[in-house]
Amino acid sequence: MHYYSVGEILSAENQYKNIELMSETINKLAQEYRVVLVHGNGPQVGLLALQNLAYQAVPAYPLDILVAESQGMIGYMMMQKINQNNPTQAITTVMTRVSVDINDEAFREPSKFIGPIYEEAEKEELINKYQWTFKKDGQYYRRVVPSPAPHKIIDIEAVKAFIR
Repeated sequence: MHYYSVGEILSAENQYKNIELMSETINKLAQEYRVVLVHGNGPQVGLLALQNLAYQAVPAYPLDILVAESQGMIGYMMMQKINQNNPTQAITTVMTRVSVDINDEAFREPSKFIGPIYEEAEKEELINKYQWTFKKDGQYYRRVVPSPAPHKIIDIEAVKAFIR
């Protein structure tokens, strides 16, 4: 079994439990403030990338599509749990696209951790099979992908419309 942090698998149940931990605080804040949540997606997009390899009758989807899929998945789960605890709370999920510089150093030196943790032997096997890049994460290894600096939020007007 692969873990995304030591001792925790990335099941839907565990993700909902983690969202539950923060939803009470968010609902309290929403009583007095307009709340905008942002989130990371490294573990989730890594899981989707692994699932993406399972059906080999079609080419694997590129990472940007998996990132969008993870944004929708995490947003949906947050909406479900927050509304479960506060059914009248207005909430939505906004997909966020950004533009980046194609010459960003991040494309030459990947640094964003995605997916589960691996032992040394597993890491070597995956490098040989998929040509993935790995970096040390504590005493384990994780896959890394480019994470270029965003230059512009493409859909900023949609984001602004939701928070007005």
